[in-house]
Amino acid sequence: PWNGLSGTTLYDSYLIMMYNMVFTSFPIFIVGSLDLDVYAPAAFAMPKLYFFGVNKAYFNYRMLVAWLFRGVVHALVNFF
Repeated sequence: PWNGLSGTTLYDSYLIMMYNMVFTSFPIFIVGSLDLDVYAPAAFAMPKLYFFGVNKAYFNYRMLVAWLFRGVVHALVNFF
């Protein structure tokens, strides 16, 4: 399988793309589509599960700024 130092790849580009799709994107799609936090009967029986979502406890401007700040701090730590 010598390529004579020509700079060409050993495998065709479509095989590399298929490898990337199968082992990187498909598992994310499968987990994302099959993930189930609470079963439907339990969700209807306990409406208090949605209390934090309705009151925007975890998704508001303050939390967004906090997560952005943490991301910038981590980027600076990794860069320097």
